[in-house]
Amino acid sequence: MVHVRTDGEAVRARLVARGYERDEWKLNNWEQFWAASQVNACEWKGARHVELDNSGDAIDVGLLDVVFGIGGVPTSDPPA
Repeated sequence: MVHVRTDGEAVRARLVARGYERDEWKLNNWEQFWAASQVNACEWKGARHVELDNSGDAIDVGLLDVVFGIGGVPTSDPPA
């Protein structure tokens, strides 16, 4: 199970930047929206849980290889 986390300010900035009409309620009711979005928790037992921080500009997906041994995590670089 991969949990992708980000901080509220990053989410808010991304919603403002993309400018979608569907985000207007979220932005106008930010405290309520953000509080509700924090109550979703995965409580799966017996599964590997990895947390990735998506607050910055990019996620280090290499962690998936390390933890899950997935191998071949795609990159944006074309094959040589």
